[in-house]
Amino acid sequence: MFDIYKGFNSMSNEMSVINLMTSNVQNATTPGFKAGDLNFQEMMDNGVGLGAFREGNTTTFTQGNVRKTGNALDLAIKEGPSGVACTTFFVLSDGQRTRYTRGGHFDFKEGKLVDPFSHLNVQGYLLDENGNKKSDKLETIQLPYDPETKLYGGTYSGFRFGEGGRLLGEVHINDPLTHQEVTKTVPIYQVGLASFTDPGALAQDGPTTYQATEASGKPQCGVAGEDFMAAQVESQHLEMSNVDLPSMYQSMIVAKMVYDAQMSAFKAMTKMTETATSLVK
Repeated sequence: MFDIYKGFNSMSNEMSVINLMTSNVQNATTPGFKAGDLNFQEMMDNGVGLGAFREGNTTTFTQGNVRKTGNALDLAIKEGPSGVACTTFFVLSDGQRTRYTRGGHFDFKEGKLVDPFSHLNVQGYLLDENGNKKSDKLETIQLPYDPETKLYGGTYSGFRFGEGGRLLGEVHINDPLTHQEVTKTVPIYQVGLASFTDPGALAQDGPTTYQATEASGKPQCGVAGEDFMAAQVESQHLEMSNVDLPSMYQSMIVAKMVYDAQMSAFKAMTKMTETATSLVK
């Protein structure tokens, strides 16, 4: 006998699967995007199964493929080969909110390095001339441009990201030996990283941004290359999404088949009810 409650619950669950898989597919080309999944739990009543109910969404934090872009401001976090668990994020803030992201497609806006998806400022550490942190305080990476002097930060003719996510300023000087103009690079900032012991407990706050929760705990912050930070930062690269398109399409097809089967059962039940009603009359 067709169970209306179970049938409706099944249709609702399959529609949730279809919606989530659709979101994953739509973001398959979004740098740093992490695929979502659904958790279901079987409902029981005195040992009788009542169907599955949706427990909640989870995010699959695994390393995506890292690809070279050639863009001077693109950064990618790499913690190992594609598919390994990832726990490290870039740090974003506007002074009030702090968020974390794997997306590294950054750009300067009004002199500040910004994440275009969240519009939050990228955080980093000021460096001394030897490339060492001046302090353990994270701050917004800033490099304002002066159109009159055509200099960045009042000193640099250009800039680029180097090894480990270090922002390097370029200064043109005359070599005293050759009397030729050469370009010298000076370390200014190093992009900050945050590592969580349980990234799965982070709360998603946008397509590629997350916020810390009580369950995720506080992050350990630092830079690439420090003893406790295993992650590497590659400049002029981006981490692609970890969406497995064939798997997503397969899940969508299966969910649609189950949904259609339940819908057919509902239609048959409705027709039987109408027939029975007409006979009574």
